[in-house]
Amino acid sequence: MKKYIPLIIIICVFSLKINAQVWEKKTNNYYSSPYEKNINFKNYKKEKKYKNKNGFNPYERELNFLLERSSKERSFMPDALYVEWEKERRKKKKYSSSSNWIAKGPVNTPIILTNGKKRGNGRINCIAFDPINPNIIWVGSPSGGLWKSDNGGAGWTTATDNLPVIGVSHIAINPSNSQIMYIVTGDGYASDTYPIGVLKSIDGGLNWSTTGLSYDVAQEKRINKIILNPNYPDSIFAATNDNIMLSVDGGNSWTSTGMIGRWRDIEFKPGSPRVIYAAKHAFGGSNVYRSTDGGANWSVINNGVSSSGKDRPLIAVTPANPNVIYALFSAGDDSYHGLYKSIDSGDNWSLQSNSPNILGREVDGTGAGGQSWYDLSLGVSTNDESLVYVGGINLWKSNNSGLDWQIDGNSGNNQQLYSYMHVDQHAMEFNPLTDIAYAGNDGGIYTYSESLNRWVDISDGLEISQFYKLGVSQSNQNRVVAGAQDNGTEMLTNTTWDAIRGADGMECAIDQFDEDIIYSTSQYGGLKKSYDGGFSWSNIKPVSYSGGWVTPYKIHPNNNNLIVIGYDEIYRSTSGGSAWDSISYNVSGGQSLKSIALAPSNENYIYAATYSTIKVTTDAGNTWTSIKAGLPNYNITDIAVSDINPDHLWVTFSEYSASHKVYESTDRGATWVNITSNNLPNLPINCIVHQSFSNNDLYIGTDIGVYYKNNNMTDWTPYMNGLPNVIVKELEIQYDEGTINAATYGRGIWESPLNNLPSEITNSIKTPFVIYPNPAKETLHFKIPAYHNSYITIYDMAGKKHMERVLSSKKGSINIANLNTGCYFVEFNNDLAEITRKKLIITK
Repeated sequence: MKKYIPLIIIICVFSLKINAQVWEKKTNNYYSSPYEKNINFKNYKKEKKYKNKNGFNPYERELNFLLERSSKERSFMPDALYVEWEKERRKKKKYSSSSNWIAKGPVNTPIILTNGKKRGNGRINCIAFDPINPNIIWVGSPSGGLWKSDNGGAGWTTATDNLPVIGVSHIAINPSNSQIMYIVTGDGYASDTYPIGVLKSIDGGLNWSTTGLSYDVAQEKRINKIILNPNYPDSIFAATNDNIMLSVDGGNSWTSTGMIGRWRDIEFKPGSPRVIYAAKHAFGGSNVYRSTDGGANWSVINNGVSSSGKDRPLIAVTPANPNVIYALFSAGDDSYHGLYKSIDSGDNWSLQSNSPNILGREVDGTGAGGQSWYDLSLGVSTNDESLVYVGGINLWKSNNSGLDWQIDGNSGNNQQLYSYMHVDQHAMEFNPLTDIAYAGNDGGIYTYSESLNRWVDISDGLEISQFYKLGVSQSNQNRVVAGAQDNGTEMLTNTTWDAIRGADGMECAIDQFDEDIIYSTSQYGGLKKSYDGGFSWSNIKPVSYSGGWVTPYKIHPNNNNLIVIGYDEIYRSTSGGSAWDSISYNVSGGQSLKSIALAPSNENYIYAATYSTIKVTTDAGNTWTSIKAGLPNYNITDIAVSDINPDHLWVTFSEYSASHKVYESTDRGATWVNITSNNLPNLPINCIVHQSFSNNDLYIGTDIGVYYKNNNMTDWTPYMNGLPNVIVKELEIQYDEGTINAATYGRGIWESPLNNLPSEITNSIKTPFVIYPNPAKETLHFKIPAYHNSYITIYDMAGKKHMERVLSSKKGSINIANLNTGCYFVEFNNDLAEITRKKLIITK
């Protein structure tokens, strides 16, 4: 059982304030709020003279996370997660449910259907090695926890699923006792998860406790890296964005030992731990500092280094030559400023190179700009002081101390020039026991194989995908598609994951009658449709402009040709996306739409919401009515509508007001009832799903799991047996199987049985009744478990019977040529009183 030390002040700040990009430097306003940063960023994008878009996507993701949880008036509250987690941890002992969550992956890295290459499991922020056993490797992911391999990367396990937060940005291991470990929590690269400071383990990572290095929220600080004195491992230095901190008692207490400033990196001189180097970030004037008295005093060491134009610094040392230190700087536009080398412990420096632009996107180094605020890594061999790697968007290698560079890793197709590797590099380390190189990036972890002369992906086993949304197939209970940050749209069929579309994956869906018809969006609403299970895609985006980072859309559950999508305005298609009608005017007040909901029982009902507005149409978009009155002034995150009553809906809210999480209306939003009750954590509610054929069974996804409620319950109850403490972004129900699926932001896709299985679902599970093809034209094939005087009846959506056939075999076909084009129900019955209904689309 995990033990935790309660602290009055435990939270390290989580804020955009430590990540300053070009558009922030331009305004000298990098200490502004997320709301103000969003305004600055939008203004920057509108200035046509800025053509370089490097860094836009990571920053949009960061803003998406923070703005959903804050507003102009209210700030993001990183301390809320720890406080609420403590409450929920105790609460879970009191409540039981029928939930039984199991991981669906991806575990093994999805393969790209079109070229057979691996796409990526998820981002790796940091890499560390056991000081004694060369086969033990540790990696940290931004929202998927700490993972361990005992076999050199052939397999991975985690023990951090029950921590209050499972983002890890740095790892430090006691060199004389590998059972003692420290991790820096949160996401140090994109700030899209919660931090709780530094945690410590004394049993090899099985259990963790808080340390004294945590901050009051108002102090606005962050920990970037920690190092342990190799001679006195209880002596720990931490580089923070406020100062250099020192603990001499294993992390219990800390004092400032450097100078006020934003410290990004820190290293001991190999063999001489009284000498410490640290890199301080100051826009245009970053520098390396040195202490020769164990951290008591610090001096800048910049002889031979350019006096200006230096941003985002990193340093690297090597035991191959203890007097060598490298310093890497980016330029003001996040491109390559240069790599410097000192051979006399920093007394003097030589510029090794300042070109080509190894931090840019182009594989020949000719591109402009870069993303060094987000992706930057530096590593030097432990045996060869001249072998240096630098990672930006791509990975570059130098065999002569950075004088010359060659591209070494990229996701393109020229494997004669470089290894195939996911882009956006965050970690570069050499195992000190083997001198084998390892790289961590947005796709996972790679190792360099001397025998193969290339980089090899060893991410299989890391279940760390950051999914925004998912879509389940109602015609094939074994198929799911999901949109992953950094790794595109991915599809699970039975037990195999495939990567079916690139970019950042967002909302996706599967046609309810044909599992091979798939819809997918990339960032900003790039909507495409596949008719062949993800092998090829057609662009069906209705507009030329961009939508929200995660653009919402819905397919009507009873009409697979009816699709509604929300950009700044709302668009409706009755032809499966072949043609679109604009059905709103200024419905969002110029904001991007965040939520769309369709009423299953009435195709003319559409509900649409931004963070601050919500409207409804009952006539397919001809007129819209605001239904915000009666709702609190917090960010709206999702909408669910009853399967039988189009006027009955539920709305969820983000931010941190304990009393305002879920509201219900039975009169189309004319009046609202707060059904938050007293049992939900004071954390953002991200999604809600209503279960058809039920007693208004509801499931909501929060920043620490899933909760459940129905009409017979006053309070919500935890519904997360087996589920990690992870952000749940979307929930969908698979009715034939009777399961609920969760898209988590950091731990992949999970599945659990529903809490209550009505007869419609229960009978469906017991009776594997199959019809195909669907849609069908002239002939409908069927399979049944046993005929037992069975018969099939076909009804239209109004309940009118059109056909009935008595069955004399377990499989066969029915002529449906006389039925008109449209949507029908096919009902299976037998003398055992087993009944199953399936939807059927008939086309001509």
